[in-house]
Amino acid sequence: MQYRLIPAAPQDEAWLEALRRSVYQELFQATWGGWDERPRRIT
Repeated sequence: MQYRLIPAAPQDEAWLEALRRSVYQELFQATWGGWDERPRRIT
């Protein structure tokens, strides 16, 4: 399989941002297992 890279167009920006957020969220979930909302006390 061969891929050809082409420059992104301005109208691609919203789609690319949604893709970036989705990938980062999946990576975070895979790495840390979720987000812990419990408050933390600094001692």
